[in-house]
Amino acid sequence: MMDTATEVPIYVGGDVDRVQLLLDQMSYFELVSTLIEDLDYSSVERVWYLTPGQSMEHGLHEIRTDADVINGLLVDAELGEVSLFFEATKFIHEMGDNYGHSEEVEDEEGDNSAVAEFVRIDEDDAQTSDEEYHEIRACYRRMLQRSRLEETASGEEVDQLFVDPNEVNEPVQPSVNVDEEAADGHGEEVQQSGDMGDDEAQGSEATVYRGSENSDHVRGNIGEEEEVSMIDKCRFYDPKCDHKTLLITTHMRFASPEQFKEAITRHSIEIGADIRWVRSSQKKKEAVCAQNCGWRVYASWYGKRETFIVKGVGTPHDCPRSFRNRGATAKWIATEYLERFRVDQDWNVNFMAAEIKQKHNLDVTRKACYRARIEARRILHGTLQEDFHRMRSYVGHLQKVDPDGTFLLEVDLEPESEKVYFKRFYVGFSSLSRGFLEGCRPFFCLDGCFLKGEVKGMLLSAVGKDGNNHMYPIAWAVVESENGSSWTWFIQTLKEQLHIVDGNGWTIVSDQQKGLVDAIHECLPHAEHRKCARHVHAHFKAKHRFDMATTLYWEAVYSTNEPDWKAATAKLKDLGGTVYQDFMAMEPERFCRVFMKTHSKCGSVESNVCESFNNWIMKFRVLRVLAMLEGIRVAVMTRLVSNKRKMGLCKGPFPPVVKSKLEKHKDEARMCTSRPSSAHKHEVQIHGKGYVVDLHTRTCTCGYWGLYGIPCCHAVSAIRSMRFNPEAYVHRYLQLEYVKNSYKYPIPASEGPQAWLPVEGYKIYPPKMRKLPGRPKKNRRKEAAELITKNAKNGNGVVATRHHSIVHCTRCGGEGHNRRSCTNPPAPQPAPPPSKRQIRGGNNGGGAAPPNAPVAAENGQPGRRRPHCSRCGAANHNSRTCPLRVGVQIESMGTCSRQQMEREVRRAAQGIGVYIDPTSGNMYSRMSTRDPQQGGRRGPDEPDHPPMNTTQPPSTQPETQ
Repeated sequence: MMDTATEVPIYVGGDVDRVQLLLDQMSYFELVSTLIEDLDYSSVERVWYLTPGQSMEHGLHEIRTDADVINGLLVDAELGEVSLFFEATKFIHEMGDNYGHSEEVEDEEGDNSAVAEFVRIDEDDAQTSDEEYHEIRACYRRMLQRSRLEETASGEEVDQLFVDPNEVNEPVQPSVNVDEEAADGHGEEVQQSGDMGDDEAQGSEATVYRGSENSDHVRGNIGEEEEVSMIDKCRFYDPKCDHKTLLITTHMRFASPEQFKEAITRHSIEIGADIRWVRSSQKKKEAVCAQNCGWRVYASWYGKRETFIVKGVGTPHDCPRSFRNRGATAKWIATEYLERFRVDQDWNVNFMAAEIKQKHNLDVTRKACYRARIEARRILHGTLQEDFHRMRSYVGHLQKVDPDGTFLLEVDLEPESEKVYFKRFYVGFSSLSRGFLEGCRPFFCLDGCFLKGEVKGMLLSAVGKDGNNHMYPIAWAVVESENGSSWTWFIQTLKEQLHIVDGNGWTIVSDQQKGLVDAIHECLPHAEHRKCARHVHAHFKAKHRFDMATTLYWEAVYSTNEPDWKAATAKLKDLGGTVYQDFMAMEPERFCRVFMKTHSKCGSVESNVCESFNNWIMKFRVLRVLAMLEGIRVAVMTRLVSNKRKMGLCKGPFPPVVKSKLEKHKDEARMCTSRPSSAHKHEVQIHGKGYVVDLHTRTCTCGYWGLYGIPCCHAVSAIRSMRFNPEAYVHRYLQLEYVKNSYKYPIPASEGPQAWLPVEGYKIYPPKMRKLPGRPKKNRRKEAAELITKNAKNGNGVVATRHHSIVHCTRCGGEGHNRRSCTNPPAPQPAPPPSKRQIRGGNNGGGAAPPNAPVAAENGQPGRRRPHCSRCGAANHNSRTCPLRVGVQIESMGTCSRQQMEREVRRAAQGIGVYIDPTSGNMYSRMSTRDPQQGGRRGPDEPDHPPMNTTQPPSTQPETQ
């Protein structure tokens, strides 16, 4: 700095550093640019060099032009080192709550520090390589380009772009002079203070650079009015600001074009204004209001500051609010709600649209919501190819975390392209295998399930049962498909992990998948292989759909002793048809409990634990491979901790399930009668059945105790008669202390993907997949006998699905179509069933049947009868339409039979039921006539019901004979 009293430069404070320069190939602008870029200064005001061997008062010379660099500095630098002094200012850009401002760094005295720089020139630097030379020339060209940009700015414009270091930055309110024909290249121009467009910078000849108080350091013919101090007045955009109140002003700076576009889009969404982009490139972007209200914003790349700066802003929005916005794309939704997708990647699209409408007052389509879920998964997990490129790193990380675990990766090499494709991956943690061997029964199930994500394949799993009948995952693997090769590879790897020799003493349950059955027989020939009874029943149900066959099927499966099994199969044989033959053809010795071995102490006949595991990991099966494997690992890790805590809270010698079963058998033992046969054998009677209990071998002829390891009610009765404790006869596999060993070894905690070390060598690519037609199915295929839950007419309830049911036609009786699509001739309709009256074979009055009634059929069933009247006995009418009721002459009753007429005449002679007018001779119905001398008793043929029309007057017709 200069001493104001003596006008002698003095050195106060400052920083000292060394930098290498090629002064023989450097101009003044290159020197200033190098000092700014290499030493991280915002501006260099004045530069001096000190002649070696002289004091600052006499040897300090100011550098102003290229000639000063060549004639002065270069000559003195022949000694190899020269001292440079210059005034410079550093800025620290801090991000405030809403905007960032530039603040200067001052020395302890408060003035701008004069920085002394010692520039060392080595002799070896004289022979500079071509690459270094081109780098220097490129730096020089950048400096000239920046100079040309500055030439177009007037003093007023420059003041708008830069801020004085001694001033406090405030938001700048630019003065806008709109002449919209020169700004966007579409017939409009915006002349605005601070516009540093490329088109305007090409014709200028003057170059303005930063100088000190002296204005002589300006190259070109520039007057004092055009001299400017390049002081920054721009403000930064803060991504964390409130975009609803964001004020877009001229000279606002953004880090990149993408950040500018994102900020404008978010601002338009928050204020409810729809915009469209008329220009969108990496160097220029311009947006206008979609409703043409006059709002617009234009920004371009400013190379001097390496930033994206707003060059023009139109009038504020005055258009009505829009409920649809072009910026509300799937990418915006995924970015805005990324944390929500991180928690729930299957966020319901209806709930998503409702959330966006409530928060932003914006309507989005279901299609945009679906795509947003896909985009969110891409942001969270990367692309599919990147996911598989990290597969080797993931395997190495697992081996680092669990050195004793089994993690096996198989790939396929394509000779043509020399690419390596993913094939299979096996995951087996050592803690799971050790816990299974030390705390579970020698029993596990094998099953596979489909992957529902981008990569199609199968997830094979081996799941066991602990002593509390809870599932215990052992190992799982991702394979290309469920076939014999993949199952053989999985079982062989599992066999080595669990140290199984030939399968002797082990029990395996699986479905009837052919490749799986063959792999079990090949790898574990001496293991007990059970078929899943539920899968067997699915095939049995397809042939025999009636309920009795299903009931007897499960009765035979659950029978634990031979007499009960034979009784159930005998009932199947009594059903007729091929029910019994089909049942026996399915190898019942592989899925019926009566034929099972007792070494595993588990009587399970279904692979339900594998089905439960597949359903438990359903939310992970829709993810990519690495995300799915990590999700399963974390879920199993937390499950081990949870079950360990539950087992620690149990009281007593047994887990809850075993305890409840034993208490139930104790309660049932009160109905048993035990009689000792020897010291260890007892004969137990219950409900008329007898069983033999052997306390020494811990077996009962009912089969339950030996199969499950828990004393049955017969064994409890025998133990009770010997004054022993039934808890002492429970197998050790089911004791609480043994079960706790399953959860003694936890899965080690692991770091995230950022800690996976990269592995050198080949890259793994996703497996080749063939896209199938139609929408991908995620729900499993249900069986015919399964029930589905849906809303019934009454609002609740479970109804059976009609899937796989056979449709019958009511017109022809055929199958596979209904009445509307029937083209067959109608089938003869059967005779309607007889009514109750016809079945009784009599009339309402209890009298004899009319003579025209048919006789009974030969097979003993009553024949069909025509309708007849219970009042007069005539056919083709009933008592309500009887002529006697309405007063019609008896001669007009032509349909009455002769026997009926004679019967009525006899009754009339006795004065019962019918009145004959002595004058006219007509017959009328009247009340029963009783002789007072007989006590008003009713005649033997008088009907029980009162006659009708007793008030009918006699007819005036002449008497007829």
